[in-house]
Amino acid sequence: MTTIPSGYTAVVQLYKRANSGGAVTVSGSAVTLDSSNGYKYTWSGLDKVNYTYYLKETYVNGIAVT
Repeated sequence: MTTIPSGYTAVVQLYKRANSGGAVTVSGSAVTLDSSNGYKYTWSGLDKVNYTYYLKETYVNGIAVT
């Protein structure tokens, strides 16, 4: 496992798409992962039957990810 550098932060956004098709939409608020939360977050209450979920890093160390 790679060691995460001290002070590293990542902002991630969860997206979802209905299994029946359609657009990908935002699911909830963006979450910051850093050393204070062990770079972990658990989303609860997700509808795992009708949706497929995607995660995207939107910022790393304050820099937007495109």
